[in-house]
Amino acid sequence: MNKKELQHTEDLLWIVTDNKGTVIHYNNAFHLLVCNDIQNSVLQYVHPTEVKSFKRILKNTAEKQKSNIFDVRLKFNTSSYKWFETKVSVSTDATINITFYLIDKRKKEIIQLKDALSKEKYLSQMKSKFVSTTSHEIRTPLSIIKSSAEVMMMFLETINDEKLSKSFMNYLVNINNESDRLSRLINDVLIMQKADMDMIECNKQSTDILSLIMHTIERHNLIQKDGRIMNLTITGTPSNVMIDPTLFEYIIDNLFSNAFKYSQNSNNPDCLISYSSIGFNVSVKDYGIGIPEEDINQIFNLFYRANNAKLIKGTGLGLNIVKKLVELQNGTVLVKSQLNKETEFNIIFHHNS
Repeated sequence: MNKKELQHTEDLLWIVTDNKGTVIHYNNAFHLLVCNDIQNSVLQYVHPTEVKSFKRILKNTAEKQKSNIFDVRLKFNTSSYKWFETKVSVSTDATINITFYLIDKRKKEIIQLKDALSKEKYLSQMKSKFVSTTSHEIRTPLSIIKSSAEVMMMFLETINDEKLSKSFMNYLVNINNESDRLSRLINDVLIMQKADMDMIECNKQSTDILSLIMHTIERHNLIQKDGRIMNLTITGTPSNVMIDPTLFEYIIDNLFSNAFKYSQNSNNPDCLISYSSIGFNVSVKDYGIGIPEEDINQIFNLFYRANNAKLIKGTGLGLNIVKKLVELQNGTVLVKSQLNKETEFNIIFHHNS
């Protein structure tokens, strides 16, 4: 038998057995490739870890008169095992036909893929556990640092030495501000983790978004060192809308924060709320550094930051999370920008979404 013939016979082997696996007939391919010295039972050639399941399938096939297809490893003459797709069926004379089709390469690739996916899943779970545990552990010392700084600020207000009080107050204000920034970062990381694992719950309810936005504006106006404020314009008739207020507040808070951060020493940013019969949209526009044209399509990617924003503090998490939270509520977020002129984010929600 030449190489070409041998390769062809490797693909299909068959034997006939009784219901206990005792070999009655076999083809030449089985004789050549599995074992020159045919044993009484087919189980002699099956991988030890699969003998038990093979016996169970033989018994099931004989009793229920139903064919079964499964994968099994057979021992070759070289003492190595190879994978075969195996079909077991019952003949009219009650004998059992067993056909083996060689699938060794494909089966090994599937096993390798499963192993890789299993390892990836394990690493992903470990990463999530680490992020969650670490983030929660950081919260406790962070809250202590912040509360201690606030107590010291209150104490300094009682000191008569204005120069000393002012000097230390600056340090404490920095500690307080950086504690807030770190707290926001922890929240972003936890939200990102939940979003990646599809664990964020969207609980829509009737929400007064105008009131929510106005409170968010007041909070941001108070912390601007340059005295700027967020201008608010409303069109249409204000009404409650079905939305998740917690997720919506995160979206607005992030867009407002970016509007102020990337437009320092320029005009006040603008917020426009538009109500209509089909839904509502919120536009947040600033007059700052803008986004380069080549960065626009990537601005929502995780950890991505535009080239002209890399010297400004940021992580590249916020807009990625904003997009996920908007889409989770069946909304759409759009962005347009002119470099060194303006940037506008527009979130759109329809009533039937």
